[in-house]
Order: sequence, then structure tokens, then C-alpha cells
Amino acid sequence: MSGNTAAAKATTPPKAAWKATKTIEQWGPFVLFEGCIMSRRQMGSRYSTQFLLKKYGFDFQTMDDETCCGAPIMRSGREDVGTRLRRTNLDSVKKLGYRRVVSACAGCGSQLKSHEAEALGIGVFHMVELLYSLAKNGELVHPDMVDTLPKLTVTGHDPCHLGRGMGVDINTIHATIVNALPNQTWVECQEHDRCCGAGGGVRASQKDLSYAILQRKVKRLTRTGADIVLAACPFCELQIDEGLRKAEGCKMRAITPQAYIAMLFKDVFEEVDKL
Repeated sequence: MSGNTAAAKATTPPKAAWKATKTIEQWGPFVLFEGCIMSRRQMGSRYSTQFLLKKYGFDFQTMDDETCCGAPIMRSGREDVGTRLRRTNLDSVKKLGYRRVVSACAGCGSQLKSHEAEALGIGVFHMVELLYSLAKNGELVHPDMVDTLPKLTVTGHDPCHLGRGMGVDINTIHATIVNALPNQTWVECQEHDRCCGAGGGVRASQKDLSYAILQRKVKRLTRTGADIVLAACPFCELQIDEGLRKAEGCKMRAITPQAYIAMLFKDVFEEVDKL
């Protein structure tokens, strides 16, 4: 079962007939920053993010002139270029008249959440923080979800840029989201906040080290006996899912929280069932 494939096949919903009124009022209008990996590689994460935002009725828009957030090149040593790219995106948000940015990529969010954003009066948040608000407000369960949710055991991974970079308690958020949904069982993974080996240029430049870190992560995840591991970063999702697919006899899959929730909607669930 692939969250990316299913979400990509799903038809983009029309303007929501049902709205998460309390959470929408709490968040207000915002810009959705999609990022390079979601826009070009992990397309299912991109589609499922927009799918949910439209389903729940949020007031958001994307940027036509969005460019790379600058994180990869900054971590490769060109801090000047990375800073310039970050400022370019933040200036675009300001020109559009928005004061909030929501990113579904932990690396992008960590990069954009900076003193420059604070100086411009722009708050930077991650998609899981919005999903957490839905869960806390009792608005996560949507009338368009399947009548009886499949019984799933779910665990989670804490992306480094989300937990350390953005200061988000992602383990608590994962648990809250899963526990807010019927027929779902949350199980905490040992070393859930340990790196998966993808970020910081390690996957690209130190493959042996990246693989060794990944193998440790996969061992901890498979011990949970979960069906799904939530990875709130498309790069972590890519890395962990590759490791799980290579693990002998392992049926667990890694998907983003938004892909996990999107799969519970009738119009997506029907596509998953066909895979």
C-alpha cells in the first residue's frame, strides 16, 4: 500500500461543504510552502496536503514564484546563497499580504523559521501542527471519511529538522492524531527522535553512514509491530520507506501524517483498495 500512489490518484475535492470551523478561525489564512521534494519527487505528499486543506475548508494559497528554500545549498557550505533564497521566499509571502506560512517539509520549515521571518512578522509552522489543532479541537474526524476506519497500528519517527530545528514535539502530535481517530492504535517507537540518516547531506555524500543509521532505525521500527510509521518529512519518508521495503518479511510502510489521514477519506480509500 503506497500513500503517495493513492493520494496522487485521488481527485482533488471541490470546495469543502463541511468546514473545521474552530480550527480555521484559530489558524486564519496562510501560504502553503510546498518545497522541492514534495513538488518534484514525493508528489503524493504534496497532493495529500492540498487534499486535506481543501477538505477541511482552510483558507490558503500557494506561491507561483516559490523557489528552493535554500536549506540544501546552505548545508553544503554556501550560507550566502541559502540565506538569499530564504529571504526571497519570505519577501514573496510578505508581498502577498500573509503573516503565516505552513510547510509540510520539516527541512523547509526549519529553514524558513528564522530571525528574518520574525523581523517580517511572519510565523512559520508545519502541517502537523495544523493537524494537531484539528485533533485537539475534535474536528479531525471528517464526515467524508469511510464509515468504518480500517484497524491500523501506527508508530512514528521524529524528523530532526522538525523536532530540533522547529521545536515541535512531534511524538506527542503523532500520538494525539492517531488516538483521535477510531480503530487506530498508537505504539511509541524506541529512539523515535533518532535521525534516519537522510538529512544534512549524509544520504548524498556518506552513503555507508546513511545506510548504517537507517538500519538502526528500521530495527527499532519493526519491533513495534506497527502497520504504518508516520514520518512528517518527505525526505525521511523516502529514506525510511526504502529501508522498510528492503527489510526481509517487513510489510510496514512509511508515509506522511497527511497521506495517512487522506487515505481514510472515501474518495482516496477506494483508490487504495484497488492497489
